[in-house]
Amino acid sequence: MIYAGNKHNISPISELLVNFTILKLEDTAIFEQYMDISLPRDNSLIKNISGKYKPNSTYSWRLNEAIEKYIIRRHDTELINRYIIFCYNLCGCRCGDLIRPFIDMQKDPDGKKYIVPAIEEFYSESGEKESRLYAEAAYTAILIYQYNYIRPDIPVEILLCSAEITEEANPDTSLILAASALDRYGKSIPSPIIEKLTAVIKRIAEKHIGHLHMIPADCTAHLLRPCLAVASGFDSDCRKLFRHAMKINPENLIPEAYTQHFNLKNIGQTVVEENIPITLKYVQRVMSVLQTYDIGYRMNTEPFNTLLEEIRPHLTYLAQNYESHYVESMKCIKNAFTARKVFEILSSVNPEYNAENDAGLKAIALNKLIN
Repeated sequence: MIYAGNKHNISPISELLVNFTILKLEDTAIFEQYMDISLPRDNSLIKNISGKYKPNSTYSWRLNEAIEKYIIRRHDTELINRYIIFCYNLCGCRCGDLIRPFIDMQKDPDGKKYIVPAIEEFYSESGEKESRLYAEAAYTAILIYQYNYIRPDIPVEILLCSAEITEEANPDTSLILAASALDRYGKSIPSPIIEKLTAVIKRIAEKHIGHLHMIPADCTAHLLRPCLAVASGFDSDCRKLFRHAMKINPENLIPEAYTQHFNLKNIGQTVVEENIPITLKYVQRVMSVLQTYDIGYRMNTEPFNTLLEEIRPHLTYLAQNYESHYVESMKCIKNAFTARKVFEILSSVNPEYNAENDAGLKAIALNKLIN
């Protein structure tokens, strides 16, 4: 297609991309030729780019200003589409920082104004249905990489597609997407899709599980414990890999699962079923999740109560079977409200603990009183 019109000056953007080591100097001519809307769009040019994306939060505001001035204010759809397509092809789901002005989580959470139409047009040769699927999957991957956010109503088919297209270049993002699909939709997912989701997780796990012992572990290995825990309920091989992953720093499982918004009730049940050894550090880390909400300074306790009910079965199991670890960990809780709730779980499974016998909590410090 040929788009008539004058060539816009986008050299300030190409200069920034070079300064931020996103483009190599010799690639700026390709970028500017691709962005010249007086010429036919040639997507093959992108394949000749050799630059590499390096995350750097210091450049965002300068780049955002340049995008606003030299692209958005031109009010040219073709110019906008070319820039989004270029960035996506250059960086994949990591392009969020480069196209941030086109992401509006409040007014356009589905990306239908800019990003999805641009990427859908890029994939148009695949047919209307497939191109829309790829575009939705690409936008989903961008959001999870940039904001660790997955839209609440997104279909499982899009999550699968998103996990598959990011597997090679961004395995950490792919892991989160595949595990989130299993965690969110559970047994309601058709068997063929479950098999594909667990296959993605297995392939990535087999490549990265040997990196868990590294200090620090790479970001993909860091996600193996919670993602394999989720997949364990659907695939026996994933369950075996989960047991292997839990041999190294098992205490990180619950905090990692909480960070990814996985169902902690199911995760805790998997720990019990697999008879994972419980240490004092493990129990302390489980309780640390509850301290995410500083109830002492908030009137709204609803988020805390929701979290507590989700993790209650696992805390109950720990109180019943690892009493000494539980009591010792309970003493480290800084917030009185949280300490009270955790103590109530202990006293519910062991009547020995009550108002008179509070496991020494009152004596620890005034700000930890539970009565």
